[in-house]
Amino acid sequence: MAKFSAEYKNRVPKYILTFRGKEFDFSMNQKLEYGTSSDKPCFSKQLSDAFEDLNEDELEETDIDQLDSILHDEEELFEILERVEELE
Repeated sequence: MAKFSAEYKNRVPKYILTFRGKEFDFSMNQKLEYGTSSDKPCFSKQLSDAFEDLNEDELEETDIDQLDSILHDEEELFEILERVEELE
């Protein structure tokens, strides 16, 4: 089962995805002039690098990289996790 969580520490959000028994994460901790930058690649890139049977394009179609931006919309979050779980 795919699992997504967010942690907030010292005003820095850390997003964590558990997929196929492995944990992937990134934090939005670098302030830029017009927003923030992450400390690691997006989830689709991390998963495609970790699993040979998944490609980044296929993962992007699940909207997995939108998880961090839709925390306010639980229904959409659940739909994305269901699409990702289909790949497990």
